[in-house]
Amino acid sequence: MDLPQVCVEEFTSSELNHDSSLVIRFGTIRIRISILEKNLASSVNIRTQYLQYLKVVGGDRDPQPQDATEDDFYDWILIGCDRHFLKLTSHAIPPKPTLHDFYNRKIYHLALYATPDDKFTLKDDQDNVSEFHSNHLDVFERLGHLWPFLEPCEVTICASSVEAAFSQRPREVVTDAGGRYFFKHNFVPRELETYAKIKQANLEQSRISRLCGLVGERPGRIVGLLLEHIGCGSVTLSRALERHTSLQLRNKWIEQVTTTLMELHTSGIVWGDAKADNVLIDGENNAWIIDFGGGYTRGWVDEKLANSIDGDQQGLSRIVTHVLST
Repeated sequence: MDLPQVCVEEFTSSELNHDSSLVIRFGTIRIRISILEKNLASSVNIRTQYLQYLKVVGGDRDPQPQDATEDDFYDWILIGCDRHFLKLTSHAIPPKPTLHDFYNRKIYHLALYATPDDKFTLKDDQDNVSEFHSNHLDVFERLGHLWPFLEPCEVTICASSVEAAFSQRPREVVTDAGGRYFFKHNFVPRELETYAKIKQANLEQSRISRLCGLVGERPGRIVGLLLEHIGCGSVTLSRALERHTSLQLRNKWIEQVTTTLMELHTSGIVWGDAKADNVLIDGENNAWIIDFGGGYTRGWVDEKLANSIDGDQQGLSRIVTHVLST
Protein backbone atom coordinates (compact mmCIF):
# COMPACT_ATOMS: atom_id res chain seq x y z
CA MET A 1 0.00 0.00 0.00
CA ASP A 2 1.32 3.45 -0.90
CA LEU A 3 1.50 5.61 2.20
CA PRO A 4 0.51 9.29 2.04
CA GLN A 5 3.35 11.77 1.81
CA VAL A 6 4.66 12.93 5.17
CA CYS A 7 6.32 16.31 5.64
CA VAL A 8 7.29 18.53 8.54
CA GLU A 9 5.66 21.91 8.18
CA GLU A 10 6.91 23.64 11.29
CA PHE A 11 9.27 23.07 14.23
CA THR A 12 9.44 25.18 17.38
CA SER A 13 11.48 24.75 20.54
CA SER A 14 11.26 26.41 23.93
CA GLU A 15 13.89 28.88 25.10
CA LEU A 16 13.15 27.92 28.73
CA ASN A 17 13.51 24.13 28.62
CA HIS A 18 14.00 21.18 26.28
CA ASP A 19 10.39 20.95 25.10
CA SER A 20 9.45 21.35 21.44
CA SER A 21 6.68 20.74 18.94
CA LEU A 22 6.26 19.65 15.34
CA VAL A 23 3.48 20.33 12.87
CA ILE A 24 3.28 17.44 10.40
CA ARG A 25 1.28 16.77 7.28
CA PHE A 26 0.36 13.16 6.59
CA GLY A 27 -1.43 13.18 3.27
CA THR A 28 -4.31 15.58 3.86
CA ILE A 29 -4.14 15.19 7.65
CA ARG A 30 -2.51 17.78 9.89
CA ILE A 31 -0.87 16.72 13.15
CA ARG A 32 0.69 18.81 15.91
CA ILE A 33 3.00 16.75 18.11
CA SER A 34 4.10 18.12 21.47
CA ILE A 35 7.46 16.75 22.64
CA LEU A 36 8.02 17.27 26.36
CA GLU A 37 11.27 16.05 27.87
CA LYS A 38 9.45 14.62 30.89
CA ASN A 39 7.37 12.39 28.59
CA LEU A 40 10.54 10.71 27.33
CA ALA A 41 11.80 9.71 30.78
CA SER A 42 10.76 6.06 30.37
CA SER A 43 13.56 5.53 27.83
CA VAL A 44 17.05 6.79 28.61
CA ASN A 45 18.12 6.08 25.03
CA ILE A 46 15.31 8.08 23.44
CA ARG A 47 15.69 10.98 25.86
CA THR A 48 19.45 11.14 25.25
CA GLN A 49 19.02 10.96 21.48
CA TYR A 50 16.34 13.66 21.57
CA LEU A 51 18.55 16.06 23.54
CA GLN A 52 21.41 15.48 21.09
CA TYR A 53 19.17 16.22 18.13
CA LEU A 54 17.80 19.32 19.85
CA LYS A 55 21.28 20.85 20.13
CA VAL A 56 21.63 20.89 16.36
CA VAL A 57 18.02 21.55 15.35
CA GLY A 58 17.61 24.26 17.97
CA GLY A 59 20.83 25.98 16.88
CA ASP A 60 22.59 25.67 20.24
CA ARG A 61 25.88 25.07 18.45
CA ASP A 62 27.33 25.10 14.97
CA PRO A 63 26.84 21.69 13.32
CA GLN A 64 29.94 19.66 12.51
CA PRO A 65 30.28 17.42 9.42
CA GLN A 66 29.74 14.26 11.50
CA ASP A 67 26.63 15.60 13.24
CA ALA A 68 23.10 14.46 12.60
CA THR A 69 21.02 16.91 10.61
CA GLU A 70 17.62 18.49 11.05
CA ASP A 71 16.21 16.00 8.53
CA ASP A 72 17.65 13.11 10.56
CA PHE A 73 15.74 14.36 13.58
CA TYR A 74 12.49 14.61 11.65
CA ASP A 75 12.95 11.14 10.13
CA TRP A 76 13.62 9.72 13.58
CA ILE A 77 10.27 11.03 14.80
CA LEU A 78 8.26 10.26 11.67
CA ILE A 79 9.50 6.70 11.21
CA GLY A 80 8.93 5.97 14.88
CA CYS A 81 5.35 7.23 14.71
CA ASP A 82 4.17 6.18 11.25
CA ARG A 83 2.08 3.26 12.53
CA HIS A 84 0.10 5.75 14.65
CA PHE A 85 -0.50 8.09 11.70
CA LEU A 86 -2.28 5.33 9.76
CA LYS A 87 -5.02 5.25 12.41
CA LEU A 88 -5.95 8.89 11.87
CA THR A 89 -8.79 9.87 9.56
CA SER A 90 -9.58 12.98 7.58
CA HIS A 91 -12.82 14.45 6.29
CA ALA A 92 -14.07 15.47 2.86
CA ILE A 93 -11.95 18.06 1.05
CA PRO A 94 -13.31 20.31 -1.71
CA PRO A 95 -11.84 19.66 -5.19
CA LYS A 96 -10.26 23.13 -5.27
CA PRO A 97 -9.09 23.80 -1.70
CA THR A 98 -8.55 27.35 -0.49
CA LEU A 99 -6.25 28.72 2.18
CA HIS A 100 -9.27 28.56 4.50
CA ASP A 101 -9.43 24.80 3.93
CA PHE A 102 -5.69 24.51 4.48
CA TYR A 103 -5.60 26.36 7.79
CA ASN A 104 -8.97 25.40 9.26
CA ARG A 105 -9.20 21.69 8.66
CA LYS A 106 -9.22 19.30 11.55
CA ILE A 107 -5.86 19.07 13.27
CA TYR A 108 -4.86 16.28 15.61
CA HIS A 109 -3.12 17.43 18.78
CA LEU A 110 -0.91 14.63 20.05
CA ALA A 111 1.81 14.24 22.66
CA LEU A 112 4.89 12.09 22.10
CA TYR A 113 5.85 9.56 24.77
CA ALA A 114 8.73 7.11 25.01
CA THR A 115 8.16 3.54 26.17
CA PRO A 116 10.61 1.44 28.22
CA ASP A 117 11.40 -0.66 25.13
CA ASP A 118 12.72 2.42 23.28
CA LYS A 119 9.69 3.06 21.09
CA PHE A 120 7.39 6.02 20.51
CA THR A 121 3.73 6.23 21.30
CA LEU A 122 1.29 9.09 20.70
CA LYS A 123 -1.53 10.18 23.00
CA ASP A 124 -4.26 12.80 22.65
CA ASP A 125 -3.11 16.22 23.81
CA GLN A 126 -5.76 18.92 24.14
CA ASP A 127 -3.75 21.23 26.38
CA ASN A 128 -2.61 23.43 23.50
CA VAL A 129 -5.09 23.52 20.65
CA SER A 130 -4.92 27.18 19.62
CA GLU A 131 -4.04 27.83 16.01
CA PHE A 132 -3.98 30.45 13.30
CA HIS A 133 -0.60 31.93 13.17
CA SER A 134 0.67 35.44 12.72
CA ASN A 135 -0.77 38.48 14.42
CA HIS A 136 1.50 41.53 13.95
CA LEU A 137 -1.36 43.85 14.91
CA ASP A 138 0.84 46.92 15.43
CA VAL A 139 2.48 46.86 12.01
CA PHE A 140 -0.88 46.07 10.38
CA GLU A 141 -2.49 49.13 11.97
CA ARG A 142 0.32 51.31 10.62
CA LEU A 143 0.71 49.82 7.15
CA GLY A 144 -2.19 47.48 6.40
CA HIS A 145 -4.10 50.12 4.44
CA LEU A 146 -1.46 50.05 1.71
CA TRP A 147 -2.57 46.68 0.29
CA PRO A 148 -5.80 44.79 -0.38
CA PHE A 149 -6.91 42.49 2.45
CA LEU A 150 -8.31 39.09 1.46
CA GLU A 151 -9.87 36.35 3.54
CA PRO A 152 -8.39 32.83 3.21
CA CYS A 153 -11.57 31.58 1.52
CA GLU A 154 -10.89 34.00 -1.36
CA VAL A 155 -7.53 32.41 -2.21
CA THR A 156 -7.34 29.04 -3.99
CA ILE A 157 -4.26 26.81 -3.76
CA CYS A 158 -2.64 25.87 -7.09
CA ALA A 159 -1.83 22.16 -7.03
CA SER A 160 -2.02 19.09 -9.25
CA SER A 161 -4.32 17.27 -6.82
CA VAL A 162 -6.14 17.71 -3.52
CA GLU A 163 -3.47 15.71 -1.69
CA ALA A 164 -0.72 17.77 -3.30
CA ALA A 165 -2.43 20.94 -2.03
CA PHE A 166 -2.04 19.70 1.54
CA SER A 167 1.31 17.95 1.25
CA GLN A 168 3.29 21.14 1.87
CA ARG A 169 2.85 24.78 2.72
CA PRO A 170 0.93 26.53 -0.11
CA ARG A 171 3.14 28.54 -2.43
CA GLU A 172 1.39 29.35 -5.69
CA VAL A 173 -2.19 30.61 -5.31
CA VAL A 174 -4.99 32.26 -7.29
CA THR A 175 -7.46 34.80 -5.93
CA ASP A 176 -11.16 34.95 -6.74
CA ALA A 177 -10.36 37.98 -8.88
CA GLY A 178 -8.09 35.83 -11.04
CA GLY A 179 -4.68 37.08 -9.92
CA ARG A 180 -1.85 34.55 -9.55
CA TYR A 181 0.57 35.10 -6.66
CA PHE A 182 3.26 33.54 -4.54
CA PHE A 183 1.94 32.97 -1.00
CA LYS A 184 4.37 33.47 1.87
CA HIS A 185 3.29 32.19 5.25
CA ASN A 186 6.23 32.99 7.51
CA PHE A 187 7.08 36.68 7.66
CA VAL A 188 8.20 39.32 10.13
CA PRO A 189 7.06 42.94 10.67
CA ARG A 190 10.26 44.20 9.03
CA GLU A 191 9.04 42.68 5.77
CA LEU A 192 5.86 44.77 5.74
CA GLU A 193 7.88 47.86 6.57
CA THR A 194 10.30 47.19 3.70
CA TYR A 195 7.51 46.45 1.23
CA ALA A 196 5.88 49.73 2.26
CA LYS A 197 9.10 51.56 1.36
CA ILE A 198 9.21 49.70 -1.96
CA LYS A 199 5.61 50.64 -2.70
CA GLN A 200 6.29 54.29 -1.98
CA ALA A 201 9.55 54.40 -3.97
CA ASN A 202 9.81 54.74 -7.73
CA LEU A 203 10.90 51.14 -8.37
CA GLU A 204 8.30 49.94 -10.87
CA GLN A 205 10.97 48.74 -13.31
CA SER A 206 13.19 47.07 -10.71
CA ARG A 207 13.33 43.26 -10.65
CA ILE A 208 12.28 42.72 -7.05
CA SER A 209 9.49 40.86 -5.30
CA ARG A 210 6.51 43.08 -4.49
CA LEU A 211 3.75 42.73 -1.95
CA CYS A 212 0.34 42.71 -3.64
CA GLY A 213 -2.00 41.80 -0.80
CA LEU A 214 -2.48 40.49 2.74
CA VAL A 215 -4.39 37.35 3.70
CA GLY A 216 -6.00 36.96 7.11
CA GLU A 217 -8.98 35.88 9.16
CA ARG A 218 -9.74 39.49 9.96
CA PRO A 219 -7.85 42.80 9.91
CA GLY A 220 -4.78 42.52 12.12
CA ARG A 221 -4.80 38.71 12.08
CA ILE A 222 -2.51 38.12 9.13
CA VAL A 223 -1.95 34.59 7.83
CA GLY A 224 0.45 35.42 5.02
CA LEU A 225 1.50 37.65 2.16
CA LEU A 226 0.53 37.64 -1.51
CA LEU A 227 3.70 38.41 -3.45
CA GLU A 228 4.01 39.19 -7.14
CA HIS A 229 4.27 35.96 -9.13
CA ILE A 230 7.68 35.55 -10.75
CA GLY A 231 7.60 32.90 -13.47
CA CYS A 232 10.67 31.00 -12.39
CA GLY A 233 9.54 27.59 -11.18
CA SER A 234 11.37 28.27 -7.89
CA VAL A 235 14.75 28.36 -9.66
CA THR A 236 17.23 30.26 -7.52
CA LEU A 237 20.51 31.67 -8.76
CA SER A 238 22.36 28.81 -7.06
CA ARG A 239 20.22 26.22 -8.84
CA ALA A 240 20.46 27.99 -12.20
CA LEU A 241 24.26 27.96 -12.19
CA GLU A 242 25.82 25.02 -14.02
CA ARG A 243 29.33 24.36 -15.25
CA HIS A 244 28.31 25.05 -18.84
CA THR A 245 26.55 28.35 -18.00
CA SER A 246 28.09 30.91 -20.35
CA LEU A 247 30.20 33.78 -19.07
CA GLN A 248 27.86 36.15 -20.90
CA LEU A 249 24.86 34.90 -18.91
CA ARG A 250 26.81 34.96 -15.65
CA ASN A 251 27.79 38.58 -16.27
CA LYS A 252 24.18 39.42 -17.12
CA TRP A 253 22.99 38.09 -13.76
CA ILE A 254 25.77 39.93 -11.91
CA GLU A 255 24.90 43.19 -13.67
CA GLN A 256 21.17 42.80 -12.97
CA VAL A 257 21.60 42.01 -9.26
CA THR A 258 24.14 44.83 -8.87
CA THR A 259 21.87 47.35 -10.60
CA THR A 260 18.78 46.30 -8.65
CA LEU A 261 20.61 46.50 -5.35
CA MET A 262 21.89 49.97 -6.22
CA GLU A 263 18.30 51.05 -6.98
CA LEU A 264 17.17 49.74 -3.60
CA HIS A 265 19.97 51.51 -1.74
CA THR A 266 19.29 54.76 -3.59
CA SER A 267 15.74 54.58 -2.21
CA GLY A 268 17.02 53.89 1.31
CA ILE A 269 15.98 50.23 1.24
CA VAL A 270 18.16 47.45 2.67
CA TRP A 271 17.88 43.93 1.22
CA GLY A 272 18.89 42.36 4.52
CA ASP A 273 19.70 38.72 3.68
CA ALA A 274 21.83 38.99 0.56
CA LYS A 275 22.67 35.56 -0.82
CA ALA A 276 22.33 33.57 -4.03
CA ASP A 277 19.27 31.69 -2.77
CA ASN A 278 17.43 35.01 -2.48
CA VAL A 279 17.86 35.68 -6.19
CA LEU A 280 15.36 34.06 -8.57
CA ILE A 281 15.99 33.45 -12.26
CA ASP A 282 12.83 33.76 -14.37
CA GLY A 283 11.94 32.02 -17.62
CA GLU A 284 13.73 34.71 -19.64
CA ASN A 285 16.95 34.34 -17.62
CA ASN A 286 16.49 37.58 -15.71
CA ALA A 287 17.61 37.85 -12.07
CA TRP A 288 15.16 39.04 -9.39
CA ILE A 289 15.97 40.00 -5.80
CA ILE A 290 13.51 38.53 -3.27
CA ASP A 291 12.99 38.14 0.49
CA PHE A 292 13.06 41.35 2.49
CA GLY A 293 12.63 39.69 5.88
CA GLY A 294 16.10 40.74 6.99
CA GLY A 295 18.63 38.82 9.01
CA TYR A 296 21.77 37.23 7.61
CA THR A 297 23.09 33.87 6.46
CA ARG A 298 26.49 32.71 7.69
CA GLY A 299 28.96 32.62 4.82
CA TRP A 300 27.19 35.39 2.92
CA VAL A 301 26.88 38.27 5.39
CA ASP A 302 28.69 38.73 8.70
CA GLU A 303 26.43 39.01 11.73
CA LYS A 304 27.76 42.45 12.66
CA LEU A 305 26.74 43.72 9.19
CA ALA A 306 23.24 42.23 9.21
CA ASN A 307 20.43 44.49 7.94
CA SER A 308 22.77 47.19 6.66
CA ILE A 309 23.92 48.57 3.32
CA ASP A 310 27.44 47.38 4.13
CA GLY A 311 26.04 43.90 4.73
CA ASP A 312 24.25 44.01 1.38
CA GLN A 313 27.49 45.00 -0.33
CA GLN A 314 29.34 42.17 1.36
CA GLY A 315 26.65 39.72 0.28
CA LEU A 316 26.75 41.08 -3.27
CA SER A 317 30.52 40.62 -3.42
CA ARG A 318 30.15 37.00 -2.36
CA ILE A 319 27.32 36.46 -4.85
CA VAL A 320 29.59 37.74 -7.63
CA THR A 321 32.34 35.36 -6.52
CA HIS A 322 29.83 32.51 -6.38
CA VAL A 323 28.50 33.23 -9.88
CA LEU A 324 31.96 33.42 -11.44
CA SER A 325 33.44 30.40 -9.66
CA THR A 326 30.60 27.85 -9.72
